[in-house]
Amino acid sequence: MATFMRSKGETGDIIRVNSSNTEVTLIYFLLTYSTSISIDLKRFIVFGIKYSGERMRKVVQAISIVLAFVLGAALGFLIPLNSNNIAETSERSELEIGVIVPALQLKVYDSKGFLVKSYTKVGDLPTVNFLKAIMHSWWYYDDSIQLYNGTWTAEDGTSGYPADNYHAAYSGVVGGVTKISLKIVLGNGTTSPTVDDYALESKLAEAPVTYYKFDMNSTHMWIEVKGSFTATDAINITEVGLALLMDNAISTDYEWILLFRDTISQISLDPDETLEVRYYIYVKYA
Repeated sequence: MATFMRSKGETGDIIRVNSSNTEVTLIYFLLTYSTSISIDLKRFIVFGIKYSGERMRKVVQAISIVLAFVLGAALGFLIPLNSNNIAETSERSELEIGVIVPALQLKVYDSKGFLVKSYTKVGDLPTVNFLKAIMHSWWYYDDSIQLYNGTWTAEDGTSGYPADNYHAAYSGVVGGVTKISLKIVLGNGTTSPTVDDYALESKLAEAPVTYYKFDMNSTHMWIEVKGSFTATDAINITEVGLALLMDNAISTDYEWILLFRDTISQISLDPDETLEVRYYIYVKYA
């Protein structure tokens, strides 16, 4: 029968497991993410195992129990940034009330599903098309309105003006998934983003966005969307984007419209590794 005691040490939590006359002491600590934009997750360190007077079998059993306990607790802390943390990050940036701030978060998981890398960027640069997509969703006929600078360029390079009709999300197929309106685009371009970008510099792959969420806390409200890409072959990624499929976007044609484009430090994926991409748009209101 094993009993647990947990106390606070100078370098982290201390967990002791007593099983008969066997004492197994594990001292571990988590080196968490820094306040810098790029976050390099550190593995927790386990050390200081001591045992005496019992057969090795009992020692191994006790160690297994402790490791299962520690790993279960640690996994929660390995998430570098959730929705509430994004709000906290924006507050540290001293944003003004009413300012709309996009953010990007990337997470890399190995073939066994373990998080191995994370990257976060708050204050992400939107494209001109991002704001025009909002404007075009606010009108149906242009007969009775004045509309200026409505021309834009789609992902395929087609430029034009929306037709009289509804201008809203349309449905397409991305990565074999049907009825998709947003997609994550991945490439290996390295040119710095500009607001005039309408496509990735060098697109390699794309993935459907299948997760949408609205949330808020006492100071911020935000929208979160997520898509995941699992590599089938080795791939190096240096640019990421988010695109919307809009109906009647150029004349009566539906088109993919790039809303965001980012360049990042190279992320290398091996087969069966997964890149999870989240875009946030949040507003400080208090």
